[in-house]
Amino acid sequence: MDWDIDFNQNRIELTYTSIEAEDGQYRYLYLKSKGFHFHDMHNSLPEIINVTVDDTFAPHGFHPELVTFDADNIYVNLRDSMVLNEDMTGATHDNRPLPDGHNPSSPTGFDNRMILKVEFAAKETIDKPTNDKVIIDDATIDKLFDWRESKYPELFPTHQDSMYVNGYYARFYEGTGFYVGSLKGRLYLYHIHLAIMIDLGELGPLVEEMKAEQMATDEMDNK
Repeated sequence: MDWDIDFNQNRIELTYTSIEAEDGQYRYLYLKSKGFHFHDMHNSLPEIINVTVDDTFAPHGFHPELVTFDADNIYVNLRDSMVLNEDMTGATHDNRPLPDGHNPSSPTGFDNRMILKVEFAAKETIDKPTNDKVIIDDATIDKLFDWRESKYPELFPTHQDSMYVNGYYARFYEGTGFYVGSLKGRLYLYHIHLAIMIDLGELGPLVEEMKAEQMATDEMDNK
């Protein structure tokens, strides 16, 4: 039995692929607890504060409420879920007919995919002049990335979407080979070909610099 697990930014897509391979033995039916455990082994990601489940095209019998989490773990329990091949169509379980898993509305053509959207805690950094704790969430970091794209087009020539890479919240620019990313309250620049990592400093002052520059630009536009 084969599952494809795709980590895409803050989403985890779980797709039961055996059914797509037209394998005559692709069926599964779990009457007891069985599933997946995702764990932040290196404590490199912020704490998990919420997980939402898109079960629109999930296997028959899948229970979203059986997806549980804590600060560093996500548990996906597949109990009672099933994907059955055609030779079992017409069979019954608890006096109900069993489905064969086909669904023309699904992107894969089957009911065989669940999507988990993971929400992480906002990052904290310390504003040294005031010693105040500043909360910097992913949306603020995205604005910081956008700002740097506009200031340094020679490094970041086109807009890219952000993603989590080895614990970093980052963007990759294939044309120049650069990553820009944040981790534990700091901003970094990394070049994949030269294998050079540059520490650009704490996020707090960089965000304040961005806001000050944008405010000055707005004032000039209003004159």
